[in-house]
This record gives sequence, structure tokens and C-alpha cells, in this order.
Amino acid sequence: FLNADKSDAPKPTAHVEYTFGRRAAQGGADRKDVAHLWEVSGADELQAEFARADHAFLPLPTLATAVVVIALDLSQPNDCLPTLERWLRRLRERLDAAYERLRRRGSKLPDQLLSRARKLFGSAHEDRDAVQHFGVPVVVVANKYDAFQGQDVEMKKVLVRALRYFCHTHGASLIFTGGLERPVQGAMRTQLQHYRALLNHLVFHSAPLRVAK
Repeated sequence: FLNADKSDAPKPTAHVEYTFGRRAAQGGADRKDVAHLWEVSGADELQAEFARADHAFLPLPTLATAVVVIALDLSQPNDCLPTLERWLRRLRERLDAAYERLRRRGSKLPDQLLSRARKLFGSAHEDRDAVQHFGVPVVVVANKYDAFQGQDVEMKKVLVRALRYFCHTHGASLIFTGGLERPVQGAMRTQLQHYRALLNHLVFHSAPLRVAK
């Protein structure tokens, strides 16, 4: 995401790690937009503790510009749905609590964020009433698809459909990427480029990705 030319395999995140990215701000040659990135991994107890920390996990001042990425490891397919469900639940609990606090202060931000999410989803979409939007963009990236390709065909269909269902009903984006083969080539490289373009659009408000049909 931050370095499109980097070809070496990224190291696994250890517990909680912080980094940042900068891009030239639109309309200002001397200005830089800065994105603060927090990565969480490790034991579920640590992840749960981080998710309960109001000052760390989606603090109130960041809600208007926050983007959440949930990474799934397709080389461990049995863990994908439980991981996704767990983080969707944590995200829902955190945002519900944050929105309640803001509304008690008289803030209109929660309604504005949810309205924006519904508008982006499409007010004319046939599933508009069935989707429970978070109000902040959520991207689910199912990584290591190259390891997943050798799994049982029916199992793959069931898992992919389940992931699509959960993401769709929560208004989240879903994208599959490789991760084992280096350098990433072919279709997996294209998917990785789509992932980078999506994050750049959500984080730095670059032009949205246009997929040729």
C-alpha cells in the first residue's frame, strides 16, 4: 500500500505496530496528507484488549477520516470466518459506543457518517434496507489466495460466498490478494494493485479505481 515497488515479503506484525504514510495533498504542492496506520495481531486476548481501548481503537477525533482493514489468512481457511465475525462484532460495539457518546454531546457526526455510507452504497440498491452500515469504510482483504487455490473446490465456494455475504451485509469491501509467491505476478499482481488503489482512494482521496470491462 505504501510502497508499490517493494517486492520483498512483509514481516508478520508483532502485537501492535505503528507506521505512517504521506502523499502530496491535492491542490497544494507544499502540503502533505499524513495517514497514521496501526496494525494489530497476536493472541486474541491482546486484540480484544486493544479493541476495548477507546484512546487507541477508533478514538472519537478520528472517526470522520478512519478506515478499517480486516486481514484474513486464506492459508488457514478454517479461521477466516471466525476472525471476520469477531472483528465485525468488535467494530460494531466500538462504533455504537462512540456514536452514543457523540449523540449525547449533540453531535450530528454519527448520522452524517451513516448517511454518507448509505449514499455510497446506493439509495436505489435492492439490499439497502438489509445492510448494517458502520459509517466508516471497512475493507476486508483475504490474503494468500495462492495458498487457497489448492483447497477443495466446494469448500472454496462455500467460504468465498460466506465472506461475500458478511461483507455485503455490513457494507464492507472485499478483495482477494496473493501473498506467498514473490514477486507477485499475473492476476495476483492485478488484485494487489486494485487493493492499493482502493486504500489510496479511501485514505488519501485519490481517484477511484476504474476497472475495464
